[in-house]
Amino acid sequence: MASGEPVDRGAGVGPAVQATSNSAERQASASAQGQHATRVYRCRSFVEKPALDVARRELVTPGLGEDQFLAHGGIFVFTPEIFDCLSRLAVQDRPMGTEIQLADAQKMLLERHGDDYFLYRMAGRAYDTGVPGGYLAAQDAMRQ
Repeated sequence: MASGEPVDRGAGVGPAVQATSNSAERQASASAQGQHATRVYRCRSFVEKPALDVARRELVTPGLGEDQFLAHGGIFVFTPEIFDCLSRLAVQDRPMGTEIQLADAQKMLLERHGDDYFLYRMAGRAYDTGVPGGYLAAQDAMRQ
């Protein structure tokens, strides 16, 4: 962790996040109670693909500007407990052909370890290269 404080219990550090106001980057967003240490926030809630009105209501993080939210950057650090959460999800009834969602496992971890589930605000920028606009943005950033 950026503060040098060891996290050896609970869920530890979860996802890396970046501040964004872009709706395309709010695919998985979280809110924090406030800064725990340099670039580390204690997670308060997690909403998959929030609409702007939901983000405004449920994902406000102190210290971020208006309509700025913490969005997942696709980089995760979990304790092995994430596998227990995924295993529990695997045995639940769900429609045929649907995938087990990492977001659901993250919600389980947050429920289990609300005081020990952290977000790391990464330096730099993550791009969703799985969509054409994100891929182009990443290419543009690499050229600079």
